[in-house]
Amino acid sequence: MRVAIVGAGGLGGVYGGLLARAGLDVTFIARGRNLAALREHGLSLKRVSGEELRLPVRATDAPRVVGPVDLVWFCVKTYDLEDAARHARPLVGPGTMALPIQNGVEAPDQLADILGREHVLGGVGRAGGTQVAPGRVEEKSKQA
Repeated sequence: MRVAIVGAGGLGGVYGGLLARAGLDVTFIARGRNLAALREHGLSLKRVSGEELRLPVRATDAPRVVGPVDLVWFCVKTYDLEDAARHARPLVGPGTMALPIQNGVEAPDQLADILGREHVLGGVGRAGGTQVAPGRVEEKSKQA
């Protein structure tokens, strides 16, 4: 399964890191210093259990070079969701599903307006994560 994580901060890093660890084909859509760190050093994920993972990952700021994927996880702040969805359009093909994971019940409708309702799932995330530095995240709960 090909997965794109839009928003590679705390929550996106936790979910994306765990999906990559499980063997899924994950690409992070990131920017700035976080993008540079992910490309150069990979993702560092510290689990609540104390386990520390260093994962080589793919990261880009250009969704068009990734092309359509099976699943897009939107892990951006709610106020950035619409811009992120417009930027992520090249990730969405005929069979792609988009999963928003953020505060607010409006997220699925916001995505549906931009990507099409047939591509949008509703979801609730119970995990917590914090970006402690570019390319470094810490899990904050055991629900992931």
